[in-house]
Amino acid sequence: DLSLMLVMVFSSLLGYLAFWVYFFDSGIGRWLSWCIIFASLIYVGQHLWRNLKSQSVSQLWRSIWLPTLLMFCVGLLYLAIAYLAEPTLAIAERLTQDPTGWRLLIGGDNILQQLFAEKLYQGADPRQQFFFEWKSSDRPPLQAGIVLLQRPFMLSPQFSYHTIATVVQCIWIPAIWALCRTMKLPGQSMSWVLAFAISSGFFLYNSVYVWPKLLAGALGVLAITLLLRAALNSQRLSLGQLGVAAVAAALAMLAHGGVVFAFPVALLLLAFPKVFPGWRRLLVATLLFTFLLLPWTAYRKLYDPPGSERLTKFHIAGVKDVEDERSASQAIVEEYSRLSPSQILQYKWENAKTLIGLPAIESRWRPKEFFHIFRSLNLLNVGWIVALLALFRPHWRSTPETKGAMALLGMSILSLLVWVGLLFGPGQNIIHFGSYSTFILLFCGLGVFVAQLPKFLPLFLLAIHISIFMVVWIGNNIPSTDAKTLIYTFNFPAMFLVVFLSLLVGYILAKLPKRMSEKY
Repeated sequence: DLSLMLVMVFSSLLGYLAFWVYFFDSGIGRWLSWCIIFASLIYVGQHLWRNLKSQSVSQLWRSIWLPTLLMFCVGLLYLAIAYLAEPTLAIAERLTQDPTGWRLLIGGDNILQQLFAEKLYQGADPRQQFFFEWKSSDRPPLQAGIVLLQRPFMLSPQFSYHTIATVVQCIWIPAIWALCRTMKLPGQSMSWVLAFAISSGFFLYNSVYVWPKLLAGALGVLAITLLLRAALNSQRLSLGQLGVAAVAAALAMLAHGGVVFAFPVALLLLAFPKVFPGWRRLLVATLLFTFLLLPWTAYRKLYDPPGSERLTKFHIAGVKDVEDERSASQAIVEEYSRLSPSQILQYKWENAKTLIGLPAIESRWRPKEFFHIFRSLNLLNVGWIVALLALFRPHWRSTPETKGAMALLGMSILSLLVWVGLLFGPGQNIIHFGSYSTFILLFCGLGVFVAQLPKFLPLFLLAIHISIFMVVWIGNNIPSTDAKTLIYTFNFPAMFLVVFLSLLVGYILAKLPKRMSEKY
């Protein structure tokens, strides 16, 4: 069930290895890229041949190729939506008209990893003339490493980077797939959960605007899935399971540090006596986690300081001045000491209100979904009502899918509380400052409850959900006929791809119940 998850973790490890090889010698890095690609093709070919001979094609299709196909189709669909129209105004003017524009041409967080990878590929010093006030150490290197693996084969570095990075962000699909299998969801419920997520502005925006927060969130969910599976089955975690979870968690941190807010609550799963793996295994996992993080920690502390400490001071201490020379711990202590207890509570209350958009940062619908997590859920919020009803129905509450969904919502709520408490405030808890692992768990848990409604109700809710998605996230990018407000020229090939890939994704999801109908 978790085969694709292991593939994603191993592939990310190869990307991390490629980053360091390119860092020390770009020539050797290019040879490594060629070797890894050819070795991967040979391995995949042998694996397919063995499974064809053993007549296990059906299991291979369900566990690996089906979610992989869905991941690539959704990634390409999102790219086609992003390129539905080409900008005709200057970038600065575009930014003033739409603060949530996700396009490749709008510089910022989405190109930092491309610049990092390109400097290493060319053998240049990444510390020199990086990007305005940004340093190479301000963002962890995993996505840059994954891009470097493919860099020798890129015909157009800019467009290829955006394509590869978008598909990489879409590993949230295997992550949700693994969660659904862990909760033993029937194929129909899996189909509903994935359909609601795919037609969400949250996943569209964060897949094509390649920060890479969604890559980090998906890897974090893969780690949490292993702990959750052990908890739901009341099984002690093996050393192998704990080791994979530690590697996935470390890789998540090496993709984007914001994922950290989801981990403290997830670790509570280890407190269950039947799950606790023992102190020796826990020590080995901790050492493995530390071993993977140590090289990057040395890079940002010693090679290109101060690194992400600036972001820690901004989020946890409210320090916006990039020239601030205090350490993170010193800044936190000093900034909190300036506030009275009532002011601190007020800041945290404003943080909590921001989760649901009170007050909303913007009056328009798309910015509301962009900034506020509960607004981004849209009709999935109906799942909260269903979850409350399930609490009072023992036969419903005892099913594996309900237990799993309750666990996801419980972890999500606790993680949101941790996030609200840790961020300095006031009103700082906007979506892109948080852990995308928590948001994936939230989408999945609520999706499971919506899927348990009578058949026509999920379909009705999904139809409205998709309609909002089309108007807010697709229709908003179609050019205006008013020459004074013209921002884009229309891209007809992209429109064809949007229609074709939408039908293909819909077909895959419609066939999912039949494909996943085997007994657990």
